[in-house]
Amino acid sequence: MATVTSTLSSSAADMGSTAYPTYDSERPFLKPIVADGTTFALNGRNVSYRFRRDSKTGDLLSDHFGGTVTESPAVPGTTPPSGWSTTSHLRREFPELGKGDFRNPAVFLKHHDRSTVSHFRYQSYKVLDGKPDYPELPATFGSNDHVKTLVIRMYDSYSHVAADLLYSIFPEHDAIVRRVVLTNESDKDVVVEKLASFCVDLPSADYDVVGLRGEWSRERSLFRRKVDYGMQSFGSNTGFSSHFYNPFLAVTASDSNETHGDVWAFSLVYTGSFAAEVEKSPHGIVRAAIGMNNYQLSWSLQPGQSIASPECVAIYSSSGMGSISRNYHRLYRDHLIKSKFATEPKPPLLNSWEGLYFDFDETKIEQLAKSAAGLGMKLFVLDDGWFGVKHPRIDDKGGLGDWAPNPARFPSGLKTIVDRITKLPVARSEQKLRFGIWIEPEMVSPKSELYAAHPYWVMSAGLHDRSETRSQLVLNLGLPEVQDSIIDSITTLLKGANVSYVKWDHNRAIHESASPQSYHEYIIGMYRVFDTLTSRFPDILWEGCAAGGGRFDPGVLQYFPQIWASDNMDGLERINIHFGTSVVYPLSTIAAHVAHHRVIRRNAASP
Repeated sequence: MATVTSTLSSSAADMGSTAYPTYDSERPFLKPIVADGTTFALNGRNVSYRFRRDSKTGDLLSDHFGGTVTESPAVPGTTPPSGWSTTSHLRREFPELGKGDFRNPAVFLKHHDRSTVSHFRYQSYKVLDGKPDYPELPATFGSNDHVKTLVIRMYDSYSHVAADLLYSIFPEHDAIVRRVVLTNESDKDVVVEKLASFCVDLPSADYDVVGLRGEWSRERSLFRRKVDYGMQSFGSNTGFSSHFYNPFLAVTASDSNETHGDVWAFSLVYTGSFAAEVEKSPHGIVRAAIGMNNYQLSWSLQPGQSIASPECVAIYSSSGMGSISRNYHRLYRDHLIKSKFATEPKPPLLNSWEGLYFDFDETKIEQLAKSAAGLGMKLFVLDDGWFGVKHPRIDDKGGLGDWAPNPARFPSGLKTIVDRITKLPVARSEQKLRFGIWIEPEMVSPKSELYAAHPYWVMSAGLHDRSETRSQLVLNLGLPEVQDSIIDSITTLLKGANVSYVKWDHNRAIHESASPQSYHEYIIGMYRVFDTLTSRFPDILWEGCAAGGGRFDPGVLQYFPQIWASDNMDGLERINIHFGTSVVYPLSTIAAHVAHHRVIRRNAASP
């Protein structure tokens, strides 16, 4: 089982006992972090996030998440109401289930005795230059000058489980990044059923909830609806971030628009199933939370083990959604994407798929590449259908997993045709044409040599049927041997030819899993594969794809600097797709390609 073993930096230093000094003389804005063990503040150019420790209960209570302030504002609505509730009127930083808060919790644990009550209390704090690194999960990054981190240690003295709340502030981007690390310090196992990356209670007001919804070929359309009493939620159960909803949530003032009004936005740096929740309590307080999907977690935490939640990037603006978008764009370009191509112009490319589908040979590919070079394309991409020896990939019925060139289609070898293509001069340019290739390494066809050798490498649930979609199954990337196999086979492919671009596709969801924990194990294993290959081949431009834009999320962007937006190539419909995508993601990450569509003519007598 994958666990988090990283520890916090030893360079942590307390900021002293004076709370909330005003302006730092060396910077034109408030100090990024001010803390004294009782009150805590994170400050950007245009944002302040403030909370405090309750001296009686040890709970953390939120004071402010909004425009910059230099002292704690008066917090209305703290008088305990009559009736059953004892803490549901409070704005809490890390709400658990039990002890009188009857709203949805940020954390829900099942203890060894099957009890589910937790009681986390403040224990200590640290302030770090920079931010800690948890290598199993993607994360924002930055130098000590770009980011500071506040670590709050919470502890449940009954179950002996510790919770580190890590708040990192990027002052130049008004971005607050939070993750939670749970550590089982008891001698009994604990099951983590829910762990929100970010959870915040907002004051009573009229709000709307904003998100990005869609389906295949209709990805990331903006939706907006009123926040009413009770729970409103959306997310993904597919095993991945999905076409259906993007891991992004915004709560806005009811009168906000693109240039006006308060907006609180939350973007989850994660590629797995997720849950976004907005709850308006009977007292009018609105709680917003986002994190891993509760139904696909049930993470067994053995004594001494830790689990880290994915990061959530929260940004506030008083100037509408446009300001939110610009801050996300700058932050993600500079402090999320690791590739050297993050800020470089991308080459115009022509992809073989729409023009040829599976109907090609060596001659057709070379002819299409020559046409691409003549049009001024700087990159030619060979899509699906180039691989498979024993089970040639001549349609979508087999071959996935066998990443060796099909000798019938390339009798002189893949390297030979690639060498010919990369010698073609590009029109109106001094460059030669570059070559890219399509792969789908997380999948396997039952009709393949890989499946014949390793039928139990796929995601499955005991004796249940293995659901096939597009005649393929999902490899279980939670298994180290599967990770190693993918790394080795793709390494061999990329070392065997002059490839400068890879389109990494993924054409189905996970239907069966051995356990809820398997979903998160898969994602951790997938990130290891991504990190290993992109580090091994840093000069290759990697593009993410998932049946179009099914995995367009910050987790993928850590490794792949661009993601295929949609299989929908209609120019008019792409406007809506690109607009919705650009709410969170930089324009440089939204991939599109030039395509020659093959017209299939039917006989008049054909149906």
